[in-house]
Amino acid sequence: MRYDLQKQLNQKQALAQLEHLISKGARIELTEKRKQRTYKQNRYLHVILTSWGSHLGYDLDETKHMVKTHLLPSLFQYKKRGLTFYRSTASLNTKEATTMIDKIRKTAQDETGFYIPEPHETELLQQMENDSERYFM
Repeated sequence: MRYDLQKQLNQKQALAQLEHLISKGARIELTEKRKQRTYKQNRYLHVILTSWGSHLGYDLDETKHMVKTHLLPSLFQYKKRGLTFYRSTASLNTKEATTMIDKIRKTAQDETGFYIPEPHETELLQQMENDSERYFM
């Protein structure tokens, strides 16, 4: 069950459920559900990844792989039983997605001379999105 603990009813329901499980001696897992990135943030991220990737000669999947393994491994990398794995960009919350976007914008500008518009530069972003769609269609 998921409960929004900012709502009084959900708080009472969560406590009642916890008390019930304690009385049963149940084994449970309690985790915090973080806010996933917004649709707007997700769209922006895909536009900049696609556009910067095409500038570098990569497709979207290759660009994501490059970001995960070379640009931001600390954000994506985890180890399990001696093997290294990379989590999906879909698992990023809003704060992590912002970190990724900021790093991509800075690296693109500083290291490859590629300007990525800020989210509020809607006209430039629309042009970038149109260019990237034309490149990959």
